[in-house]
Amino acid sequence: MKKEILFVEGSKAMRFLLHTIFKKHYKVVSVPDGISAMYFLRQGNKPDLIVLDPELSDMPDWELVKHLSLSPLYNQIPLVVISSLDENQLRVNAMKHSVAEYFTKPFNPLKLVESVDLLLLGSNMHKI
Repeated sequence: MKKEILFVEGSKAMRFLLHTIFKKHYKVVSVPDGISAMYFLRQGNKPDLIVLDPELSDMPDWELVKHLSLSPLYNQIPLVVISSLDENQLRVNAMKHSVAEYFTKPFNPLKLVESVDLLLLGSNMHKI
């Protein structure tokens, strides 16, 4: 069974890109905002990894990341953050909230695939 990744990203183009990159090897679910992500999770879904923008229109200031990292229901799910924030600010917040990996926009999709594969599959990695 394929591992599942939840993408939470406000940009439709970015969601399409991420879906296209990962759909071959993973079950991919993408939502446009934090409320949709919480709805998905509260339906009993538990993805193996969550990739998200920490500055969503409905949950700015890392609100969704904070909720996920503090929740006993979701804090075991690795988080990968993709953001247009300053790299230093991104690094500090990522460490503060135990984010597994972070990327600044624009990012290298190959590095993202490599990081996701390492988090989910260990050394058994895929090629795009």
